[in-house]
Amino acid sequence: MGLAFISCLVLGCHSKEVQPGNSIPGTDIVNDDDSGDKNTYVLEGTTVLRSSEKNIAARWEYGFYLEKLESSNCNQPATESPPPIEITSVKMTNDSTLVVSANIYANCSHKFLGEIEIVEENTLNLVYHGYGGYASCGCCFGLTYTINIFRDDDKRYTKVKYVTIGGYNKKKLPRI
Repeated sequence: MGLAFISCLVLGCHSKEVQPGNSIPGTDIVNDDDSGDKNTYVLEGTTVLRSSEKNIAARWEYGFYLEKLESSNCNQPATESPPPIEITSVKMTNDSTLVVSANIYANCSHKFLGEIEIVEENTLNLVYHGYGGYASCGCCFGLTYTINIFRDDDKRYTKVKYVTIGGYNKKKLPRI
């Protein structure tokens, strides 16, 4: 809750407006008083941190924008040794959309907040933050990142050649 709360106050969230005093089960509520905006924002389920510093920098410096993050239900309860974090698929669905799927290990009760960033000038790093409840079990989840590529005259997007998740499992991107 702490990371999600601070992220929303500083960075903004995909949100919907709720009346103060009302609560939606399974959500975290943040009141963004510092900005002068008196709306209440709700983090609900797995979603993109739309206006995070990382997402905005990836968009305006390199032309990559995280449009959507989807999560599977628990695919497999964890065994004694958690499975590795791995990218399972990287594909261009059209000339401006990149879809990357990965398997991660996280708490059984978590939903996920997603971001992307460009690291080392040539690597698209997929970021996820688990949040929500906490259970005494771990689980394998599938995450799917849908990323828009904005093609511009200076071809900044062509500098990015690799993709990682959480800094791990570097894969070559298809030709963009």
